[in-house]
Amino acid sequence: MTDLVPLDRREVDLRWRWRSRDGEHHYPRDMETRHLFHTLRMVWNNRMPPHMRVGERIRLYRFGSHYSHAYLGKAVLQIGAELFRRTDLTGLQQRELEEMAAWFLKDQDLIAQTLCIEDQS
Repeated sequence: MTDLVPLDRREVDLRWRWRSRDGEHHYPRDMETRHLFHTLRMVWNNRMPPHMRVGERIRLYRFGSHYSHAYLGKAVLQIGAELFRRTDLTGLQQRELEEMAAWFLKDQDLIAQTLCIEDQS
């Protein structure tokens, strides 16, 4: 069994950056909470099986070649960890973030496989 560090206890890699669709790179700590949350939900819903998706009106996207499975997996870990440090999430955002985090405890092997997680730190 995989031993994943839950999102709410994960360290943030201060060097990792999100690449926007226009090619700009952003540190999660510098992104607006609303934008950061929607980025996480978009990546999560595109990588996870249908029964693990969160939110309403789920939209699936095609990601460019830069967005490898490993990169998107790292995005979930880094953005999720950053969001757990925020104090300005709405109630809905908090519930959906907690729902995603609950999957880390419920089915760690599936999460690790789906997100292509190799580094457990």
